[in-house]
This record gives sequence, structure tokens and C-alpha cells, in this order.
Amino acid sequence: MRCFIATLLKRLPLVIGLAWFTSIAIADSEIYKWTDEEGNVHYSDCPPPPSCDAEMIESESEPDPSEVRKAQQRLDQMLAEQEESRAEREQEQLKKERQRVMAMQIAVARKRVCIRARQNLHVLSVQRPVFYIDENGKYVYLDEETRLSEIERMRRLIAETCEPVAD
Repeated sequence: MRCFIATLLKRLPLVIGLAWFTSIAIADSEIYKWTDEEGNVHYSDCPPPPSCDAEMIESESEPDPSEVRKAQQRLDQMLAEQEESRAEREQEQLKKERQRVMAMQIAVARKRVCIRARQNLHVLSVQRPVFYIDENGKYVYLDEETRLSEIERMRRLIAETCEPVAD
């Protein structure tokens, strides 16, 4: 229903404009009404065939200039409202897109942390000496207590950042 209303509002200025221009064109021309041999009633601005009796329909004269101004003001107002509504919809879509991109970036960052934590846990769990290189380029080996605390820290990090693995 909301989509229908949006579509109607989108096309309303066009319909009003066409109706206004059509009414001006009709007002300047003669309108004929006649019935053909089969009983069908016709309306046209072209004269009917000579075999048909036609009557001329009086058309309204040109609209009052104040009515035209009011109609134009209403049309301008509707167009402004339509443009405002379109701008609001675009802003809302842009906001949703930004939120989607941010969520994807967060998911990617979490995945990287997860992968790195699993790699570190694997290295720490292997029964070999574990070391890191300090700022002076020297090898610093982890003692057993530090290694165990790092294993526990990696397990907590994995629990926080990684999605559960399906069995």
C-alpha cells in the first residue's frame, strides 16, 4: 500500500499537468457527440461522418487566471514535497548502506583477530620453545608460566571473536 501511494505521489504532478493542458486544448476546440450505426456513442474533436447526426457539446471556457495560479501553486508545493520526500529516502538509503558497510568492516576485523588468535594458540600449544623478537632485535623466549597465560588469553580471544565451529 505504501509503495502504491509513493508511486501515485510520484506521478500526481504529471497527471495534474496533463489534465490541465488537455483541458486547455479541449477548451479551444469543438467537441462532437454522435452515435454510429451499431449504437456506439463517440466523442471527438473531429467532425463525425456525414451519415451520422452529431451534436456539438459546449466546452468550458478558459479557466480563471486566479484558479490557474492556485493550481500552479499546489503543483509547485506537491513537487517540492515530492523532492523533499525523495531526498529523505535517499538519505535513509545512504544511512542504511553506511551501516551495512560498517557492519561488514567489523565482521572482517573480527575474522582477522580470530584467525590470528587461532594461529597464535596453535604456536603456543606446540611443545617447543616460543619466542618473540624485541625492539632491539633480540630473541626473547617465553617461560612456561607466560606461555600458559598466553594460551588462556588466546582461548578467551577466540571465544569472544570467533563464530562457533559446526560439528
